[in-house]
Amino acid sequence: MMKRKGKVLSLVLAAILTVSSGSVVQAADTSTKVQNTQAVKAEAQSLEAQSSIVKAVKAAKVSPVSAQSATVKATKTTVVDGSIPVIMMNTGNESVNKVGQIILAARNGTVGNHYQYSQAVTFKTKGTLDFAMNYSAKSDGAKQKSATYGLFYDSALTKPVDSYQFCDELGETTSRMFKVPKPGKYYLGIYVYANTYSDGVYDAWGFVAAAGFYNGADRTILHNKQIAIGQKEPQTNYFKFKATQTGYVSAFASKDSKYSVKVALCNSKKKAYSDYTAVGYNPSYGVTKGKTYYFKVASSYNSNGGYFFKVKNYKVSEKSGKSKGKAVTIKKGKTVSGTLQAGSSQADWYKFKLTSKKSVKILWKAKTNDTMKITVYQGGRTIGTRSLIYSNSSYTLQSLGKWSKGTYYIKVYRGNSKSSGWYSLKWK
Repeated sequence: MMKRKGKVLSLVLAAILTVSSGSVVQAADTSTKVQNTQAVKAEAQSLEAQSSIVKAVKAAKVSPVSAQSATVKATKTTVVDGSIPVIMMNTGNESVNKVGQIILAARNGTVGNHYQYSQAVTFKTKGTLDFAMNYSAKSDGAKQKSATYGLFYDSALTKPVDSYQFCDELGETTSRMFKVPKPGKYYLGIYVYANTYSDGVYDAWGFVAAAGFYNGADRTILHNKQIAIGQKEPQTNYFKFKATQTGYVSAFASKDSKYSVKVALCNSKKKAYSDYTAVGYNPSYGVTKGKTYYFKVASSYNSNGGYFFKVKNYKVSEKSGKSKGKAVTIKKGKTVSGTLQAGSSQADWYKFKLTSKKSVKILWKAKTNDTMKITVYQGGRTIGTRSLIYSNSSYTLQSLGKWSKGTYYIKVYRGNSKSSGWYSLKWK
């Protein structure tokens, strides 16, 4: 029988990294009827859309080895020029500057007509694995064969952890997010069913592959530092946070996860200060510099394999009264800001004085995780009460006609025991 010959191909990487951003839109109420419309855009895009693993593998180039032909024999190794790199995706924006170059052909590592590559990998936490592969080459004369790849419990690649993925055609790139259910040792694997052995010569199939691991465990988070959380099945995490500023902190998540991910603020012993709020509302909480908090984050099933999460801590310099008798005067046209602290029932008091009958407008803005209220008084008489819900809401409260001269008081307080956040006030 005639021997078949094939060219062994080399594979070259080109990586691409993308960055995304967003904005928040505010809405205002210009009447005594309460309106609370808002449009919120997440600060990060989908974990799946931002996968630099997939982009790097897809962009890999193929070229021959200086026009040299080589016959792949059964005595040759299965792996050519390296292994599959596993990148730790801490923020989700990590640059990918290396891919693995794998050729399946030799008897080494095969089971019957099952040609395989198996690579041990150990994960220290639970999470998800973004595994991408490009069908980059085949030797001359070799038939195109479907390749299977995935994450396995065993080196023989018979026990998949989370199903598997296929790459069927030359030039095709596919990927899958595989769950990593717990810390431990696993195996990255690629295999092809192809009984093409003839007279000591084997055909060859080449692949470019890389993987990125997303940590799914609890950890410490910092102000304005994005993290990527690996997660497919429903899970709850506690992210430790130490406030660097007295003021408020707001939470953000991926665009595609903003309403499937819910967050609650807890104290240093993980006791909840608040109820859950969908991160799509960018919930905000009043915090004190130096105190330790936990963000309790609950996420439902996620086919993208995870989400981005970030918190921002904003400083607020506040001067308010802690009772009606100690109310702080607000000058006309001057904006004052304050916070209602998580876990505290303390209300804030302000006052202003009219020296004659006037029409009055009170501009009120707030960012909260639930409900915030203000009540306006003239002496002991209640003028009116209004509420704001969630983040970046604003009202303009306008007097009906003119108010009589005298001293008016504004009380800012929680709508319920689980609320906190930031506000600003101005009258004119």
